[in-house]
Amino acid sequence: MTATPPPAGARSSAANAAALAAVACACACAPASDADDPSIVPPLAGQEATEAWLAEGHHLAWTCEPAPRAPLALSPHGRARACANPVAVALGPTRVDASYVLELFEGAAAAPAGYGVQRRTLDGEGGDAWYWYMRVPPGSATIHDATGLAADGWGFGDGPAATYCTPCHQRAGDGQPGAAFVFVVP
Repeated sequence: MTATPPPAGARSSAANAAALAAVACACACAPASDADDPSIVPPLAGQEATEAWLAEGHHLAWTCEPAPRAPLALSPHGRARACANPVAVALGPTRVDASYVLELFEGAAAAPAGYGVQRRTLDGEGGDAWYWYMRVPPGSATIHDATGLAADGWGFGDGPAATYCTPCHQRAGDGQPGAAFVFVVP
């Protein structure tokens, strides 16, 4: 699978830094950091960079659900635990750089067997405002490649992020828990 290129208007690193600095000034509880700080946001650079970031465990310092939970009614992901970054916790899912990690668990395993990552990169109401990454466990019903990669890109066009992530996540808040493409905020 190939990554979907960023949409027109997606924040560059410099624009992300400026936006996050403005957020930090506006809300004392938001992080005073640039938007490429790996302790605050996941990378937007594809599978290798995202897997390295996940392996470093940055999201474990975020606000997380206390333990894996049963899947939501419409979720194909099985047991999961959600984590939200400081931007998402302080300012909500509609803010640029609001980011979430979904740890995916297979069976009764105590360690994650896969991950979902989403990061808002644009202002806007559509799925194209989000970068989506999903690596699922080998036995997952979610369509994936040999490495488990199910999505890696923005939620527009015809790639997996637009085909699977956006249509499902747009249901958040519409008869389902959550809002703004996010089902669970810990």
